[in-house]
Amino acid sequence: MDKRSALAVTAVTILTCTTNPFLPVETSQNAPLVVITFDDADSSIYTRGYRLMRAMDTTWTATHFFPKSYLDQPTCVTLAEEKEMERAGWETGGHGGIGHDNLSSLPPDTMTALVKACYDFLVDSGLCHESYAYASGMYNDTVKAVVAKYFVNIRAAHDYYYLDGVNRQELGYFAVKGGFTSDDIIVRVEQARSLGAPLVIIGFHVILADTAPAVPTYYVRESAFRGFLTYLEEQHLQVMNVRDAMKILCGS
Repeated sequence: MDKRSALAVTAVTILTCTTNPFLPVETSQNAPLVVITFDDADSSIYTRGYRLMRAMDTTWTATHFFPKSYLDQPTCVTLAEEKEMERAGWETGGHGGIGHDNLSSLPPDTMTALVKACYDFLVDSGLCHESYAYASGMYNDTVKAVVAKYFVNIRAAHDYYYLDGVNRQELGYFAVKGGFTSDDIIVRVEQARSLGAPLVIIGFHVILADTAPAVPTYYVRESAFRGFLTYLEEQHLQVMNVRDAMKILCGS
C-alpha cells in the first residue's frame, strides 16, 4: 500500500457552517474544495506561484495574505503585481497589522489601531478586504473580536479537517514547510477526500528554484509545487481562493 492509499478511509458527511446564517453544505469523499493561500509577499508568489497556476488552469485562484509594510519592498510583490493577480481572480487578504505583528502581545488600543490600519490600507489601495490571517497564527479572544469587526473570513494556523462544519472566522491551513515533496502536500488533500471533508486549505510562503539554497523559512521547491499542481489538474479538483470557497460553503 502506498503513502496515499494508507490514509484512505470511506466517509460521507453532511456538514453545516457553524456560524449563522450560513447555509448547510453537502459533500462527498471525492469533492473537497482546495483553497491555496500564500503569505508574506515574497516575489516568488508572483513570479512562480501566480504564473505557474495560471499556466496550469486560468480558472484557478488563490488568496495572498501580507502585511502592509511588505508590499513594494525589495524581493517582494509590488502593488501593480498584486492588482494584476486580483484582476485574474486572486484575492488579497490582510495579515498582521502594518508589519508582521503578533497582535496578541500588544495593548488593546494599539492592536485595534493596527487592525484598522491593515483594513484601511486594503480599501484605500482598491484591493480585496474580506479575508485576514493572523501573523504567525497568534491571537487571543480580544484580537479575534476586533479582527471580526473588519474581516469576514479569518485564518489561523491550525490545520482543521472541517468534519463538524466550517466556521469562516476560524479557518485553518496545512502549512507547507521546507523539504516537503509534492507527495507530502498531496497526502493532505487525499486525507480530505477520503474523510469526506468539504474543504482543505494549503498554505505556501516562498517557492524556491530547485537549485537555489534553502532559506530559513517556510518554502517549497518549484518542482514540488509543479508536481502538486499537476496532481490537482489530473484529479479535476476545484481550486480557488478563501473568499470564493466561503461563498460556496457558507452561502454569502
